[in-house]
Amino acid sequence: MSDSASKTSTDPTTFDAIVVGSGIAGGWAAKELCDKGLKTLVPERGRNVEHIKDYPTANLAPMAARTAVG
Repeated sequence: MSDSASKTSTDPTTFDAIVVGSGIAGGWAAKELCDKGLKTLVPERGRNVEHIKDYPTANLAPMAARTAVG
């Protein structure tokens, strides 16, 4: 990637970096690239997860959550 091409495009379909998946390292890699000013796309294969609703043990006490899962 050349310096002239990076960080200059306003085209919504042009990205400096693409990180496939936000798994164990993808989310962190995307964060680091964004912190450096790169326009980053993170396509994700999984279903849409809704915060709180899709985490049934989120509001349980720590020990209760541990026994509910396992």
